[in-house]
Amino acid sequence: TVARVATVFAKPGGVVVVPPGTGALFLAPLPVRRLPGVGPAAEALLHRLGVRTVGELAKIPRWLLERTFGEAAGGRLSERARALDVEPVRPAREPRSVSRETSFTPETADRREVEAMLFYLLERAAAALRREGRRARTVSVKIRYADGPGDARSRTLDHPTDQEREFFPVARALLDALFTRRVRLKLAGVALSGIVTGEEPQGDLFPDPARQRLLRLTEGLDRIRERYGFAAVTAGRSIELLGRYAQSENGFVLKTPSLTR
Repeated sequence: TVARVATVFAKPGGVVVVPPGTGALFLAPLPVRRLPGVGPAAEALLHRLGVRTVGELAKIPRWLLERTFGEAAGGRLSERARALDVEPVRPAREPRSVSRETSFTPETADRREVEAMLFYLLERAAAALRREGRRARTVSVKIRYADGPGDARSRTLDHPTDQEREFFPVARALLDALFTRRVRLKLAGVALSGIVTGEEPQGDLFPDPARQRLLRLTEGLDRIRERYGFAAVTAGRSIELLGRYAQSENGFVLKTPSLTR
């Protein structure tokens, strides 16, 4: 619990140290909403009870919290407020997919903008795959129209890859099948699934020169972006987004916070 709360204060790229035995002191002055498990409804109820900080919550008898929030939820609140957490630490599981999506602001029916955004989202998703040494077999594209309805489609490649330029032709074909109405789009997203881990298997005795150039190009882009930020290079169809969206060092500033960081 203490680690989960502390990470909020460490962003972006910082370090927070909570020495052993001081977890309760670290949590005590924080608003109750900072505590995992306290949502808007629980926060409102605690405020009506005059409880606004984690330290004040820690002083509430456990039996009263159990009676107010239920035995299980009230017990967890009582323990977490005192920096106690009996839940086991579980190792991270292998991801089933890597997805990136964003809302259009304003909504758009411009096909060039939509395709450019799909390429950019694939860039971000494929970069995440490469960082973890993974590749994917299946590409999915989803859209949502401004008037509500949406849909998604998928297609599996002949071989797994971690290259956005190999995913994109498939994604564009899926967009052709999805984007059939003359209505603005509210959202677009991509997902890469069928994840495999490890180096690419040895290929042909005489590798495709064009693909070898692609791999070297991507490797160079990754090195530049790792050092100077994702916005250091705007490549491929993403160029269409220049002038449409502001940029920070982390890339285009989108409505989706995880893509803006």
